[in-house]
Amino acid sequence: MSKKIWGVLALLWVSPLLLAEESVREIELSVPLSGVVQQVLVEQGQSVKKGELLLKLDPRRYQIRLNYAEAALQEVEVEREDAELELTQQLELFERMVTTESDLKQAKRVMAKVHSKIAQRKALRDEAALNLEQTHLKAPVDGVVLKRYAEPGEVVSAHQYPSTLLLIGVK
Repeated sequence: MSKKIWGVLALLWVSPLLLAEESVREIELSVPLSGVVQQVLVEQGQSVKKGELLLKLDPRRYQIRLNYAEAALQEVEVEREDAELELTQQLELFERMVTTESDLKQAKRVMAKVHSKIAQRKALRDEAALNLEQTHLKAPVDGVVLKRYAEPGEVVSAHQYPSTLLLIGVK
């Protein structure tokens, strides 16, 4: 028997009475991003396992954002190298009493600003990487697909109603 037929049989087996049980529940699934649906990898009535890939959004926009964030981080890493060099030079000059305390403090402030920029750019990179990862919707639990609301080529919204997929899940 095919996987789809087993899924339909499983769907028929999960009656409304079973939904009242604590171990079975309806789960509305959506991607937390907006984008164009690239693939829907499941059909109505299909059984799915926890972690199974259900839907893919077009990842190109999110890949571009990740590439940009990584480039911005690399740029500020170069700034860090320059600031470290300047601070080292100012420390040496200060020890030899060739520069002022004010110049040394300025080099330290520049270094602190660069560290702050690095932290910001890392956060932006991490957010971009997370968004790229979230272009893939995976089953949170074992279950059966009850309804498929999205099709390839459709635009979905992060706050779409109805959700992208409806699943009966078994805890």
